[in-house]
Amino acid sequence: MLVSMLPLGAMTAFAGTTATASTVPNILIGGSGRAGSINIEEAHGQDLQEGAKIKLTLPQGVTFNDTPTVATDESSTGLRVSLDTSSPITGSDSIYIDVDTSSSVGKAGTINISNIAYAVGNTVAEGDIIVTMEGDKGASNGEVVNAKAAKAGTTSKVTDSKTPEVQSGINNQKAAEIKITEVVAGSLMKNPTKNTITITAPPGTSFAPDASDTAATVTGSLVLVDNIPTYTNNHTVATWEVTTTSSDSPASIAWRPYLNVESDVADGTDLTAKIGGKNQGINTNDLVIAKVVKADVTVKADTTLPWVTIGLTKGDGEEVSKFTIEENVAGALAAENRTLTLTAPEGVKFIEGDKPKATASGVTLDGTGTATAVLSKSNTVASWTVVAGTSGTTKGKITVDAFVVYTDETVKPGAVTYKLGGSSMPSTIDIALATSRLITTNKASSKPDAVIGIQDQPVGDIVIEENFTGSIAKNTDGTIEDTLELVFPAGVTIDAKPTIKVTGGNLDVKLSGNPIGGRIIDLLVNSTGTNAKSTITISGLRVTLSQSVPFGDLKVTPMGIGDLLDGPFDATDAIAVAFAKTQAIAPPAVSSKFSDVPTTHWALTYINTLADKNIINGYNDGTFRPSGDITRAEFAKVVVLAAGLTVSTETTAAFSDVSTSDWSYPYIITAKKAGIIGGYEDGTFRPSAKVTRAEIGKMVVLAGNFTINTTGVSFSDVDTSHWAFNYIMTAKNLTIVNGYPDGTFGPSNNATRAEAAKMVTVMMEQIAKNLQ
Repeated sequence: MLVSMLPLGAMTAFAGTTATASTVPNILIGGSGRAGSINIEEAHGQDLQEGAKIKLTLPQGVTFNDTPTVATDESSTGLRVSLDTSSPITGSDSIYIDVDTSSSVGKAGTINISNIAYAVGNTVAEGDIIVTMEGDKGASNGEVVNAKAAKAGTTSKVTDSKTPEVQSGINNQKAAEIKITEVVAGSLMKNPTKNTITITAPPGTSFAPDASDTAATVTGSLVLVDNIPTYTNNHTVATWEVTTTSSDSPASIAWRPYLNVESDVADGTDLTAKIGGKNQGINTNDLVIAKVVKADVTVKADTTLPWVTIGLTKGDGEEVSKFTIEENVAGALAAENRTLTLTAPEGVKFIEGDKPKATASGVTLDGTGTATAVLSKSNTVASWTVVAGTSGTTKGKITVDAFVVYTDETVKPGAVTYKLGGSSMPSTIDIALATSRLITTNKASSKPDAVIGIQDQPVGDIVIEENFTGSIAKNTDGTIEDTLELVFPAGVTIDAKPTIKVTGGNLDVKLSGNPIGGRIIDLLVNSTGTNAKSTITISGLRVTLSQSVPFGDLKVTPMGIGDLLDGPFDATDAIAVAFAKTQAIAPPAVSSKFSDVPTTHWALTYINTLADKNIINGYNDGTFRPSGDITRAEFAKVVVLAAGLTVSTETTAAFSDVSTSDWSYPYIITAKKAGIIGGYEDGTFRPSAKVTRAEIGKMVVLAGNFTINTTGVSFSDVDTSHWAFNYIMTAKNLTIVNGYPDGTFGPSNNATRAEAAKMVTVMMEQIAKNLQ
């Protein structure tokens, strides 16, 4: 039987001899295997006497599985030994060694016992296999450990230093290599009937059997029926059958799966495979073999974007930047026959004679490395067919060369932004490839006052500057002239012939006809060269404004005729050349009802209107504090009175934080019953909280019972997802709210008392209109 374990290679001291083991390998319980060699060494020369006999006995359940080899260092010591083979050794639990010292030269000798193989029975416990040594005539008794009895088992791990990344919805993606190794040789043949190894695919995935390297590789003496696994359960289980494995050293099997990942597997999911099999010697285990990451790409254009000219719709077109699309994760553009699209912005078109060309690596385009796009939708969409690479690890890259486009007059100055999309792209991506520019900058030298109903009044000079050399006139042959029209609004009559002056550049500009009595100035424009930018100044203009001319900026609109339209003239931005004002007698001065609201205050009329109707009041010190905040309770009173609602006399509590004894209670309960307010989810109204602009927008629309109208352009900070979008847009369309000069509304800003007065007053006016 086995006794307490000794350390690896331990030795026990004898009177005349000591014994050590070279190694202490594992041997499978229920199997067989090689043990370490044993050296028996004399402490001194001739410690072993002639005729000495040494017996080595194995513990119960362990037998020799082969005949050991016994030798000495006879050439230097004269010590000789022989193995007693008078009885069978294989299957025996002991051996005998006979010692011959007749030729000893007096030096300490060593007996080496090698080629030791044990058969370990099923009843043997795990632990050291202790060899007991007995001898006579100088051979000392002792023990030595040269093997360990071990249970069958395996270890499994992934060999990749980094977990491979895969994407959902993509097939044939490389996962980590899995390696299964026997803890002790023979473990994978422990089951005497059938020995199988199985690997189960992670949830939401299946194995891709057509991948190029789906066969397993084997080290050691393991033999499989087929190195390519058998797939079952819709390719979610891979199975190998083990036919044999030697007992010499632990064997291993390595396999790299390829995965088909379903589209509903969430980003960030660790994909865990299960290791198992019908085999008593295989240990089950879970291994992370891949991680699902978001399919993503990086798109880059040249840092310096070229200029394109607004309105250029003929000729060779103008070039935009090249750009690249790089996969951040291999396979982001994966799958067979998917489409990559490049959609031009509104007003921009690709040119049939110069279609965009792209070059790819890691993926293919239309089956090749370089492909010309297919144009569709009136040359506004360019597309390629993308086929994923087969390596599974190489990141794809697509470079789209610079191409030329047309840009019509609807394009706005600034970035020309294309949309990358299609079934190959993980999402639509905006990318600027050029900067558009108008051919001119138009302005007025000044804006003097002009009075409606008065004749022969001066207006500011009109200045038209080329934004780049030769941008106005495309004719350079000196024979054909283009016409530039300057159109005044209806109700304006030109009273004097203007003076035309050109500075810089090579433009030749002259007046065509006599504009007096009309409202259009015709200029003939020709170019004699393009070596510098030109500026046209039209001065000496005098006009008559009829009573039909509206108040505000008097604007002149430039329009191009002929090649000026082909080579785009700015026909959209009018030039403000004067400011018209009425001749009417000024109305009597309006006084203010509050000391801190001057007659010049923008909200004076609104504040006075509400004060006259006792809808809003000031403070005891005679001030109104127009820039101060207004509370929710205060505004509840204002909106109820302004809407003409009958104030309720109920005494039932409306909200948990509004007592029936509060001054504001009648107005709050009235507003609630009218559906103007609803309070918060916790049952409170928060009467002392400051009312926001969005809250007022909702309350005035509900109080006026106005029909929801969301047409038109919204404020930049109020999109359709905002809770008050419908109310704010309705209030905007009724001119109850206007927003700020920067195009925002500030829905979360606290409303000032002046703003509240204006909104409520306009609400009252709109209610009155609806009643007419």
